[in-house]
Amino acid sequence: AVPLGKARAAIANWTAGGLGFPGWQLNGFNNAQNKSVGGYGGVEFPAIVGPTVCRGLCNYWWDTGQRSIAGLAALHFVTYFEHTQNRTWLRRVGYPFLQQVAEFYRTWLWWDPRCDCYRIINSSGGERDTPTSNNTQTDASYCRVVLGAAVRYAEQLQLDSGLQRQWMHLLENLEPFAESQDPITGETVYVFADQAERHKFEPALSLAFPSGVVGLDSPNRSLDTARRTARSILGDRPTSLPGRACFGWAAFTRLLHAQEAPWLLSTMSASLNVSRVFIPPTPGGGIEQAGIAEAINSMLIQSHQGVLHVFPVWAPEAGAARFAGLSAAGGFQVSARFHAGVVAPFEVKSIAGRRCIVHSPWARQGVRVTDMLANRSVHVNQSAGGTRFGFDTCQGHSYLLSPTPLSGI
Repeated sequence: AVPLGKARAAIANWTAGGLGFPGWQLNGFNNAQNKSVGGYGGVEFPAIVGPTVCRGLCNYWWDTGQRSIAGLAALHFVTYFEHTQNRTWLRRVGYPFLQQVAEFYRTWLWWDPRCDCYRIINSSGGERDTPTSNNTQTDASYCRVVLGAAVRYAEQLQLDSGLQRQWMHLLENLEPFAESQDPITGETVYVFADQAERHKFEPALSLAFPSGVVGLDSPNRSLDTARRTARSILGDRPTSLPGRACFGWAAFTRLLHAQEAPWLLSTMSASLNVSRVFIPPTPGGGIEQAGIAEAINSMLIQSHQGVLHVFPVWAPEAGAARFAGLSAAGGFQVSARFHAGVVAPFEVKSIAGRRCIVHSPWARQGVRVTDMLANRSVHVNQSAGGTRFGFDTCQGHSYLLSPTPLSGI
């Protein structure tokens, strides 16, 4: 296929460190400005907005070289739709924005014939203290989520067939995530970027959170590499968790094993500033601080890769636990309880009437699914060994999931 991207000459507005001055002269801020200063389409946001960074001046837009801000915003649009399945909202609000962010990536990605792939170039991937790099984990993971969602949603809405093919072409030819060798263990780990071989840096795990590109349902190699990276960042079981809550704590939670739940709970508790009411004393603004909520949620439920995991990071030593009405991808609400060392029968409510895929919390057992509204059993398809099962749902119905002997399944 003919590469969609072209090797563009360096543009002053896109050099290392970004612009760093106020006003609307921000390449990438809107379509008209893009097309007059280098031909980049779609939308891309500045990194920092507001008076706190400009010493009292208001209406200040600060470009610190990050090219992932609109992509990060788009992740929330994707999460909202995946959890609600609200197609009216998708058509009117969600898809138009995602389409524009996907267009930015389509026109910004650079074809490198040396690796026969599309590269993400000249981005800090972080804020002002982060050097400009290529293939940063933030950019690479957000780009994958946005392009993948744009393809799926355009197909569902029967829109932009030509762009679908181009976005898919980009997805299939993106540069792999940056890797290196841990200097201590010699093991393969993810690093923050091609030119900045730092893996002991929480944004190196952006592929686990907030993007969720790598998770419990990923191929073993990707998941194992991410887990090694998390373990290397954490070191030898520290008494508090490092880094900003947004990019650190939730990523660690999604990658660590269930038996580490007691340690996770104790270290998160030790890291909180109680006087600030459940807010971790980490740098950053609201999005960084909100990471603690996602860390707790990810211990109870994970579904961002399309498979429902209930209490994925919990163990008997962590004690009893319960939750009610947590939303899950696919349009489901889940209520469950961990009691006497096991997951008790739990309830799944279908908001959109879609098929529900579940990673079984009951090892080497079968499962029975009961439609609580119709008061009847539901046919279940279960994988060999009982590790995963699926069943069709009706919109508005609730289902009780309970273990059974595996024989006869």
